[in-house]
Amino acid sequence: MNKMTSKKAAIIAATLATSFILVACDNDSQDDAMVTPMQSSNQMSTSTKGIENKEFDVSMEQAVEIFKETYPDAQIVSINLDKNFANYVYEIEGFNELQEIELSIDTMSGEISKQKTENKDDLIDDDSLVLEGLITPQEAMKVALEKVGKGYAKDWALDSENGTVYYEIDLQGSGQGNDDALIDAKTGEFIGLD
Repeated sequence: MNKMTSKKAAIIAATLATSFILVACDNDSQDDAMVTPMQSSNQMSTSTKGIENKEFDVSMEQAVEIFKETYPDAQIVSINLDKNFANYVYEIEGFNELQEIELSIDTMSGEISKQKTENKDDLIDDDSLVLEGLITPQEAMKVALEKVGKGYAKDWALDSENGTVYYEIDLQGSGQGNDDALIDAKTGEFIGLD
């Protein structure tokens, strides 16, 4: 009986020691989990909902190169960054002599996720985008958010009208009646709300 009692006592002591260690480790990890969100919220003063501080593996310039490799003789008329389910994609529209073209390029992998062509309408009046000397989408989003004062950027588009290339930043939570901020893509100037 004495050996059995001491064996049980040793098992109980080992179980208790293991339990204390596990509880201590669990408390440390909970403390770390509680500190991390507070630290990250202190480090980031802007909303985590928006894309204004998000970096994608594939840049707009790289997406344009993918479009040009796929359709070397095509002109680009617009570029949109939109969320497609869980991922973001660049949606690039353009045309060549025979076709109107839509291409969606995944921002993480650079893969073409959608490709659509149709016969060209002879009456296409969209301006071709001149892509040299433009500010980045991040710079445009920063200008838009500074001008409006609050909110976050949901997505953006790059387009042109009458020779002016501009970003249209879709803002959320800005408190404005019109949530689309227009930013001149060459000068970075705030054009207005649409």
